[in-house]
Amino acid sequence: MLLAKRLTQLRKLGRAVSATELLEHYRAFSRSRREFIKNLGYGAAAVGAMPLLNACSSGGSAGPLSDFPRIAIVGGGMAGLNAAYNLQRSGIRAHVYEATSRAGGRMYSAADIMSSGLITELGGEFIDSIHDDMLALASEFGLELLDTQAPSEQSLITGYFFDGQYYSEAQVIEAFAPLAASISADYDSTGEIVDFQNEGGATALDRTSIAEYLEQIGATGFIRKLLDVAYLTEYGLENDQQSSLNLIFLIGTDQDSFEIFGESDERYKIKGGNQRIIDELANRLADQISFEFKLEALRQKGAGYALAFQSPSGTKEIDADFVILTIPFTLLRQVDLQIELPAFKSTVINQLSYGTNAKILVGFSNRIWRDLGLNGEIFTDENFQLCWDNSQLQAGESGGITFYSGGRAGLEVGSGSAEQQASRLMTGFEKALPGASAARNGRASRFHWPTFPFTLGSYAAYRPGDWTTIAG
Repeated sequence: MLLAKRLTQLRKLGRAVSATELLEHYRAFSRSRREFIKNLGYGAAAVGAMPLLNACSSGGSAGPLSDFPRIAIVGGGMAGLNAAYNLQRSGIRAHVYEATSRAGGRMYSAADIMSSGLITELGGEFIDSIHDDMLALASEFGLELLDTQAPSEQSLITGYFFDGQYYSEAQVIEAFAPLAASISADYDSTGEIVDFQNEGGATALDRTSIAEYLEQIGATGFIRKLLDVAYLTEYGLENDQQSSLNLIFLIGTDQDSFEIFGESDERYKIKGGNQRIIDELANRLADQISFEFKLEALRQKGAGYALAFQSPSGTKEIDADFVILTIPFTLLRQVDLQIELPAFKSTVINQLSYGTNAKILVGFSNRIWRDLGLNGEIFTDENFQLCWDNSQLQAGESGGITFYSGGRAGLEVGSGSAEQQASRLMTGFEKALPGASAARNGRASRFHWPTFPFTLGSYAAYRPGDWTTIAG
């Protein structure tokens, strides 16, 4: 299993791992580009904390928590909470400062917005079979998993709807096979290390956009449209703004199957919402979290650091020996950083791009797509780009569809009202699924991550040239 692909999927969940695993990945990044993609997607940067990472263990604490060293974690999403929890289990108390009034960041479950009794994910939705830490937390907390590969789902298929018609998986495999050979050869042509310190023979491919690359390898027809929409929505940037290595390092190239995102199987969800993992962590860290604390400045102070937060009672200054930053770089750029950082780290903070993925969520009185043999996931050249069943495996007849957009379309769905956007996208959905409009229950919602002030983007995405200049 390539760590490169594993890290990409961790990025999709917007989460970080334990301090010990973070260190292990840090070491792995220095060894192999095949074990490296989107490490920045962890969203965690430890300031002055490498000795701390070395000392941290995932084992349980045998005694009371130690308040020394003083550790400040900025950001109460999955990354920050998991870091604090692992430190807690190692006997070290860290304090989490979260800018909003809730914990969870991009893991955000909403109840009853599609229909009474349904849970809808506004953010990170799927847990892959390779998401070991997430699955371990679910098991530890006694949370039941929903398995999208359960027997009841086996006969349902993904839809590939292009040029006004559906293409079968067999047709997709046949059309992709000659492209897979080219992609595999280009993958093998790059070195074991590709980053800002070692371009690994990948400079030319890195500087080539996905759009240019697909043209070069002869991708045409519906398979070109499928690859276009898949990677536009996967990273959230237009394909002429993405490095071709984003595709080359991720896509599966087995010519007997079609694995559009490599080893990702998007198999599991948490019954009752992924937010339940957040809630369990937050409950265990209840006296270690301060909400509505927005970081405004971070500066050196002696051997440690001083953090200035805007809080409900005004500006608060906190001293810490170690600081773990888990907020997106889009927000870190707004912070007055007066600390010593390597030049490459300052560069990546200032230059790393984020996608514009957004969700329009539409409720239905019944799950009409299942009657047609579809699991609800549809890739298309219609205006909705990609959708899936956000009510899958939940009880009841009513359901919901997530329309998932990226690039310019991701920005566009932020205009007007949620209902206006839902109605606009339903024109394309009706073509792919005749009768869908009549099955609507009148509910529509939206979460627009590109303009949400506490993210200002969806997921990290490398532009042409980024792999060999800022990656690593």
